[in-house]
Amino acid sequence: MKFEIQELVQKYESLSVTSNGRVKCNLTGHEMVPSVDAIQSYVSGSKYNKRKLQNDVNLDNYSPHIVKSSKKHNKNQLFCRLTLRHFKNSSIELERHVKGRKFQNALSRYNACQASGIPFVPAPIFSQKENDSDKSEDVVFESRHGDSGTDEEMWKPPEECSKIPRKRAALTNVKAKLRRHCKEKRLSNDNG
Repeated sequence: MKFEIQELVQKYESLSVTSNGRVKCNLTGHEMVPSVDAIQSYVSGSKYNKRKLQNDVNLDNYSPHIVKSSKKHNKNQLFCRLTLRHFKNSSIELERHVKGRKFQNALSRYNACQASGIPFVPAPIFSQKENDSDKSEDVVFESRHGDSGTDEEMWKPPEECSKIPRKRAALTNVKAKLRRHCKEKRLSNDNG
């Protein structure tokens, strides 16, 4: 094998020489003819550079919070345990996410929870739990006219509309019934 090709293989760690004399890229699995022009054109190409960026991602600094995704459809992405978000597996996207407002807020909340001994709940789950606790309490509603009342005094849809159907067609039928009922109620209020 030529001396120049051996230099290129040593220069790029991801390249190796196979048993049949061809040059193989370990990142992409691409095999090429052992010529200087072929190797240089491949190394300067976009596919090689993208894979090299993905391979250069260093998760050691962010290891408890950012991990490789275990989801079937997001297997080539990274996952943040603080914000529950997936993002591209590249060093640029990683830095962008870590410097972002949502990650910074979640990280400060995480550190505060660790200091006080409270278990950390990620942001989307945290806001869902707040909403669930609001729903469980007796809430007093105010109408447009200023009078206040409890949940029992508010208008509720007819019984046939309260059943939640599983099929989309049935759901549109329920919505149509609800619209008709509201329209009839409005007309009866206007006439009466």
